Amino acid sequence: MTSGPFSTSVIIELNKLKVDGETKTYTSMQTGSGLPSYGHFCPVCGTMLYGTGAWKPEKAAVRTGVLDGDGLSGHVPSFEINAESKAKWLGSLDGTTIFQKMPPPSLVSRDI
Repeated sequence: MTSGPFSTSVIIELNKLKVDGETKTYTSMQTGSGLPSYGHFCPVCGTMLYGTGAWKPEKAAVRTGVLDGDGLSGHVPSFEINAESKAKWLGSLDGTTIFQKMPPPSLVSRDI
C-alpha cells in the first residue's frame, strides 16, 4: 500500500542504510515469489520507510521521499515493477525496463 498509484524507491546495500530512531516491521507473504517481504515503518506516523525481503536479503528498497540531502541528484528511474497493476491512465517512463510482475532478483540488484 502506498496511498498513491505508485511509489519510487532506490535499492541500496542494507549495511549502508542509516535510520535515525526505531522502526516497526510488518511481514507479508503476499508476494509474487512466495518469499516473505518486510515493510519497515515509522512507529509514530506509519510512513513506509524501506522494504527488505528474502528476494535479496542484503538489499533495501528505500522510499525516495524519506531520504535526506540530494543523494538522488542525477539518478533517474531505470525500471518499473508490477506494471500490470498500475493505473491504466499512467504512461511508462522513457528509457525504463518494464516488468509486468516482480522480476528475478538478479535483474533489479544493480548497485548505485
